Amino acid sequence: MRRFALALLLAPAIAAAASLEGHVGLVVDGKPLRAEEAADVVVYFRSATPAAVKPPAAPVEMSTMRKQFVPRILPVVVGTEVRFPNQDPILHNAFSLSKDNAFDVGLYGEGVGKTVTFSHVGYVRVYCNVHHSMVGNILVLDTPYFVHPDAGGAFRLDGVPAVEGDLVIWHERATAWHEVITPGADKPLDVRLEL
Repeated sequence: MRRFALALLLAPAIAAAASLEGHVGLVVDGKPLRAEEAADVVVYFRSATPAAVKPPAAPVEMSTMRKQFVPRILPVVVGTEVRFPNQDPILHNAFSLSKDNAFDVGLYGEGVGKTVTFSHVGYVRVYCNVHHSMVGNILVLDTPYFVHPDAGGAFRLDGVPAVEGDLVIWHERATAWHEVITPGADKPLDVRLEL
């Protein structure tokens, strides 16, 4: 009897989970870019009923490597700690002038990882004041439902609530694409994002 009651309690939660899938293609002046460029896209879903977000217990990393930030695009949930380890044998810096998430970790050498907590939702553009061509992007989200498309541009978000919400497709060089959608009720999406 207990197992049956437990199954009845869990059934609504299981039924409430759905998937969102589709494909993102990037175009410039009407011409498609290589499919692997879509790996720089972030796809995220914000349900009409806000989902609780819990930052990971350990910091995530955005390294400096060969005079680049790696990964160049890093989506995180609000409250996440991001470590900036230096994997080059030269000095680097990581800083941002972003309105609510401004920071500057100062100069630091190889192997040292300075950590910053991102407490506000928004876009954070990261620079190195030693190497002006270095740019990283941190997207601080208030939803746990996000993913990068694969090298072919395909994406799949599993376990999202089957309630209406806003699906957003973001790229640093494009206006974000938005559509109100109910996961599980729609066919796979095919989105062209103009850069």
